[in-house]
Amino acid sequence: MAYTNLTFVPGEILTAAKMNLLAANDAGFHDGTGLGDNTIQLSKLDANLDWVDYNPVGTGINASSYIGRYRQVDKTVSVFVRINVTSLSGNYIIVKLPKPVKGGGLGTCFPVSLNDGGSSYRNYQGMANLVSSGGSNLRLLTKYNESVDSSKPFGWTSGDSINLTAAYETV
Repeated sequence: MAYTNLTFVPGEILTAAKMNLLAANDAGFHDGTGLGDNTIQLSKLDANLDWVDYNPVGTGINASSYIGRYRQVDKTVSVFVRINVTSLSGNYIIVKLPKPVKGGGLGTCFPVSLNDGGSSYRNYQGMANLVSSGGSNLRLLTKYNESVDSSKPFGWTSGDSINLTAAYETV
């Protein structure tokens, strides 16, 4: 790329004035056409950094409130889930992801925190195991690989919560 009236010395530290001249002389810099395939345009990146709300509640969960948020940059999805549980029913408790995991991802596991907000205020670690062919349903399991249900890993009541953070590749 030729820049008129600019000379460069190898190893030179560019001043702000010289960088301004570079930008002023490069029309492609302003409209994004000169950035090439290997550079992410900042305007597109900024648009993808906003967190989007979604409903993570799946099968077997009765919730007083929930927070489900995700953001996607290219094919990478970051997810945050907090479900304030009032009760659980059945033995196949599902939390939903906002976007499918690439390739279905059957067997993919994410860490999950199961919080007993009752008198014991204990935190139990577990897993969220991807089980659906669509790649977006997570089955909750205890750290002993048992299904989370109304009595495991504790008796679920109002004040208890499920917390999950995950990052994965989507289609």
